[in-house]
Amino acid sequence: MQSTTESIARSADHQRTGAERMAAAMADIHQSMEQMVQAIGVINEIAQQTNLLSLNAAIEAAQDCTRTASATQELAHTVQEVSRTAQDLSNMAEHLASAARRFQV
Repeated sequence: MQSTTESIARSADHQRTGAERMAAAMADIHQSMEQMVQAIGVINEIAQQTNLLSLNAAIEAAQDCTRTASATQELAHTVQEVSRTAQDLSNMAEHLASAARRFQV
C-alpha cells in the first residue's frame, strides 16, 4: 500500500514538474511573440517612411524639368522599385504581426 502511495506521489510530482516547465515555456513564447510584434511595428514604420521617401522623390523628379528624359525615366523606375519594396515590406510585416497575434495568450 505504501508503495502505491509513493508511486502516486512520484507521479503527481512528475506531472507538477512537467506542468511548471510547460508554463515557463509558454511564458517564454509569449515574451518572444511580444518582442516580435514590437519588431514588426518598427519594420512597418520603416516601410511607411520608405514609401514617403519614394513619393517625395517622385514629386521632385516631376518638378525638375532640367533632367534628361533618360535620367527621369531611370529615377522614376528607381522610385517605383523603392515603393514596391516598401509595400512588400509592409505587407510582410502585417502578415507576421497577424501570425504573432494568433499565438499570443
